[in-house]
Amino acid sequence: MNEPLFILPENSTGVWGCETPTPAPATDATGRAKKPMTIRLHCFGESGNSYKAALALQLSGLDWRPVFVDFFNGETRTPQYRADVNELGEAPVLVDGDFRIGQ
Repeated sequence: MNEPLFILPENSTGVWGCETPTPAPATDATGRAKKPMTIRLHCFGESGNSYKAALALQLSGLDWRPVFVDFFNGETRTPQYRADVNELGEAPVLVDGDFRIGQ
């Protein structure tokens, strides 16, 4: 019963045989240090769309973190969520710096 769910090829270098992404340079064109940026995914576990977005981010190898939303207790309908995350009160919402997109 200890068999793996899947087996990676022996020559695999990344997730499911995909190449590991090259890290971004630590400095910008002017030589100043770049601040590391983490993609945030506002999501909740019962959402199929949240799952699909999280799966795509995980397989891409990007630096991201989930921000769990209490959808069923109305967190997405609060004025703060609508002002800060998504004015339509939707989830999932992907936030990458100034860029944000909902489902």
